Amino acid sequence: MRNISRFTVIITLFCLIGGFAFSQTLEEQLLNPKELKLRTYYYQASAGNREMKLMVLQNITNEFDDEKYSTDDKTLLDLLSNLAQEGSLRVVYENGRKINDFPEVRREAIKVLAKVGGDEARNILIDSLLTDKNDTVRAEICIAFESDNIMDNANGDALNAIVHVYRKTYRPTENFVFAIINAVKKLAKPNQPNFSDVISLLSDIQMGNYSRKIRSEALKAINDISGIK
Repeated sequence: MRNISRFTVIITLFCLIGGFAFSQTLEEQLLNPKELKLRTYYYQASAGNREMKLMVLQNITNEFDDEKYSTDDKTLLDLLSNLAQEGSLRVVYENGRKINDFPEVRREAIKVLAKVGGDEARNILIDSLLTDKNDTVRAEICIAFESDNIMDNANGDALNAIVHVYRKTYRPTENFVFAIINAVKKLAKPNQPNFSDVISLLSDIQMGNYSRKIRSEALKAINDISGIK
């Protein structure tokens, strides 16, 4: 009787353990813990409301260094791409009304992209800059371009995007203009094919209807990137 009871217990434990293992998909079992966490975040952010999206971004920010997130984490980049364009390029309508215009979500996603860095992050930032209409968000993108983790490509696509957006914006806010000045000061190099466009942009700001501080910063940026002492 004792042997039968012991055998029953062993079989029961085996079934419980086996049931737990097979309750996960084979794909989930093969994923490393970081990738599994990122996929969970992806699903939560995709299905969640504004507060859930912000919570996911806050979690990623808090654990960024511990998890060693990097350009190798493609799921993270896909997630950030979606959130950086939430309500601008990725629009959801309900009864003819946009229901996912969350500029604060886009701003937080852009901050994380600046921490990740790399070519893909830069390209996401460029797309976001060209499609977003919110000056606060666009200023955050320009701040991201100041990061040492974000470098322009040989064609100067980031600089071209900044110049294009400034030219197309009617009465940009001073915060946005200030961020533009700092971004082009970091990205512009005299040997780039679009260098003259950058000087023209800064000259327009320096002579434009802006505060003395903004005009002074534009002139200083011209001198800095031109090597004028």
